[in-house]
Amino acid sequence: SDSIKTEIFVARRKEKINESLQQASASFSQGDLRSAERICRDALSKNGQDPDILHLMALISKEQSLMLRSMEFFELSLKASSKQPVVWSNKANLLRFLG
Repeated sequence: SDSIKTEIFVARRKEKINESLQQASASFSQGDLRSAERICRDALSKNGQDPDILHLMALISKEQSLMLRSMEFFELSLKASSKQPVVWSNKANLLRFLG
């Protein structure tokens, strides 16, 4: 039925986002910001509302000293899902850093 096909499609899409998040997180942890950003942007082109990918983009932007862009990604992540204590904390840290 159509509802089963939709569920399978959503599950596969979520699985690909999770794989992308793992790959991007690994690149970020290794200091390869360019690869991490490329993977995130590719994932966002498929699902621009994924709060975890948006959060990682905020962290990448911060490491690139792109503070305004970092703040924008924190906001987008929280807009996609406001119940993310780690994102709120990281956003607060950025605000403290900016003074």
